[in-house]
Amino acid sequence: MANNIREIKFEEKIEEYLTTQGGYIKSNEIGYEPLKGYKPDSLIKFIKNTQEKNWNKLAKIHGDITEEYFFEICGKRN
Repeated sequence: MANNIREIKFEEKIEEYLTTQGGYIKSNEIGYEPLKGYKPDSLIKFIKNTQEKNWNKLAKIHGDITEEYFFEICGKRN
């Protein structure tokens, strides 16, 4: 039991560091797709924030279906 308590405290410290110093955002499992290993909404947000120029080029071509196109192409590469 004592080891379990120490492990929980250790996990809490890691989480605290990652969310306050490491740039991570604490999330929940809502929307998580385990077979794919990601949350589609979070992935799109990440891509738009880190690859804005490329995303905008893709959006000019595919318009309203850019996200669906992106996931279709990603699925074919797995």
